[in-house]
Amino acid sequence: MQQENAGNYIVGENGKKFYRKGVSGNPAGKPKALINLREEAAKHGLEAIARLVDAMRSDDDRVAVVAAKELLDRGFGKPSQNHDLGLPDGAGGKLVISWQTTDE
Repeated sequence: MQQENAGNYIVGENGKKFYRKGVSGNPAGKPKALINLREEAAKHGLEAIARLVDAMRSDDDRVAVVAAKELLDRGFGKPSQNHDLGLPDGAGGKLVISWQTTDE
């Protein structure tokens, strides 16, 4: 049974708070400063990539490897990570992730 609250949220049986249907948890939206920061950073994107390419060609192997990794991560995405779930060899199985909405 859900308990009603006078605010913009409902308190569930487990004590968790859920926003009422149709109520935003962030009514003001994204902060304007964050949007402006992204626009300003995007203006320097090509120059930053050119700088990374220059660094990748450095005689210092440490600098070259770090720059190459950054370029690869941005161009192809970071490599996926595998995790050992501790299952016995041959046990098989799959990881299932699910979620539940609070719609009434």
